[in-house]
Amino acid sequence: KTIQLVGVENFWNTLKKLNFKMDFEPDHYGPSLALGTLDVSLWQLVHAYSRFTNENDSIFSELTRNKINWSL
Repeated sequence: KTIQLVGVENFWNTLKKLNFKMDFEPDHYGPSLALGTLDVSLWQLVHAYSRFTNENDSIFSELTRNKINWSL
């Protein structure tokens, strides 16, 4: 559902902003990208999660951060 709402390209661009290393183009992964088909290291994953609530990070809007924090 996430990929359907935001689109593969937007999702892909966010992953790039989070510094995930990707060996293929978005169309290689398709909608399964939202299910975790991208191979990532534990370090990359921890770093990405730390950016969800960082108020000084410009990747996510305040509204998005609030929605994520609310669900935690």
